[in-house]
Amino acid sequence: MQLSQLTDELTLVRRAQTDAHAFGALYDRYVQRVYRYCLYRTHNAHEAEDLTAQIFLAALEGLPRYRQDG
Repeated sequence: MQLSQLTDELTLVRRAQTDAHAFGALYDRYVQRVYRYCLYRTHNAHEAEDLTAQIFLAALEGLPRYRQDG
């Protein structure tokens, strides 16, 4: 990942801490990758969908505590 992409990513994460639309942008950016990974690991579409939902719910709940530590 290039430095400009990383900076954009961190900016979006910081915005998502207070703005649901920014979290939606993160979701849109990563949902397919997360789902494909879950599907690869489980070989079950329904389980992959459930895991993907759980992952994004955990991310949303954890956002207020997120800190960039370099």
